[in-house]
Amino acid sequence: MANVLIEDWNHVLGTLNQLQQELNAAQQQIQVGQQAFANLQAQTQTQVPPAAITRKVEPFANPGTYKGERAKFREWWVKMKMWVQAYTSALPANMDKCLAVWSRMEGPIAGRYSHSRITECQEVGVWPTWDDLKDEVDAFFSPQLEREWARAQMQRMAQGSQSIEAFLNNFVAMKQAGRVSDDYAFTVLVKAVKPEIVREVFIQGVDEGDF
Repeated sequence: MANVLIEDWNHVLGTLNQLQQELNAAQQQIQVGQQAFANLQAQTQTQVPPAAITRKVEPFANPGTYKGERAKFREWWVKMKMWVQAYTSALPANMDKCLAVWSRMEGPIAGRYSHSRITECQEVGVWPTWDDLKDEVDAFFSPQLEREWARAQMQRMAQGSQSIEAFLNNFVAMKQAGRVSDDYAFTVLVKAVKPEIVREVFIQGVDEGDF
């Protein structure tokens, strides 16, 4: 009987010893894992510069103003559309989007177009949707439509209170955009300029080409 008890006790001791060894091994594995995680965390913090962590994401850059240079229109227009799309939440109404685009147009052609469209929309109280505005701008700055618009503007131009220098600068820009002949431009110009200036020009003997 005593021998049996001794054998059982030895078996229990052996089992406990094995469990203790397994527990020690598990603790060692945990320590190894914790150290590996600490090393990885330290390595990550070393590789990523602080500026990369704290730097804010920059929004789309403001596309700036289109000043009427035909060669730069397409690039500006692509950036302008991306900018409006990125800030749709800040430009919720049709009017907001239209003004964001038209207010960035300057020059004899683009500036006159944007001013006339803003005035029209303010008078009727209706503004194009974003899709309609994109189509309108694309169509307006196509070569054919721009020529037709410039010619129509020439027909409506009048010097009024403008200085002759300022008026002629605008008139020449419309002439070039409309691609009209010198004879046609002269006929329109004589009607648009103040009569006293026309008389003075003819008194001085200036021919049509110089005028």
